[in-house]
Amino acid sequence: MRRDRSAVGRNRTGLVLLGVVGVLLGAAILVPAAVPALGWTLGDAARAVARWPWWPAAAGAVGVAAVVTAAAWLVAQRPGAPLRRLGLGVTDDGDRLALDPAAAVRTANAVLAEHHDVVAARLTLVHRRGALEVGGAVVLDADGVIDLAAARVREVVADLGTVLELPQVRSRVRLEVRR
Repeated sequence: MRRDRSAVGRNRTGLVLLGVVGVLLGAAILVPAAVPALGWTLGDAARAVARWPWWPAAAGAVGVAAVVTAAAWLVAQRPGAPLRRLGLGVTDDGDRLALDPAAAVRTANAVLAEHHDVVAARLTLVHRRGALEVGGAVVLDADGVIDLAAARVREVVADLGTVLELPQVRSRVRLEVRR
């Protein structure tokens, strides 16, 4: 859940940075028009800015900050990794129990693949926004009935939630039609 909050923070930071850059570009367009009104020429303004010793360092720092922010934003947008282990709690003896959901997810994929309208199924169990979610894609035959296949996907996801003892598991499954 912490990663998702930091991703939102990075998204907002990126938007603020883009807004600041937009304001600076707007000011850069307006300043040359205002400089002659102040009695300066554009050359005078450029010489005044050139005398500031911190100007190149500040421009470099802004550039580096923009690159780092952009890289962090790209990293935050990557999809969640499949869940490798599902914690079930602690026993009375103090032992920790965990379940590998891979077998259940493979079975759900196999059950979906047996449906006559389904060509392939690629479901995964991921941790997204503080909750477990079944995600992935199901490829349907072009001649198949989408409503029947979608109903079968809902049934299989509900069964997967029952097997994993997650009765209210969320799902985000994309149905793709093969051409």
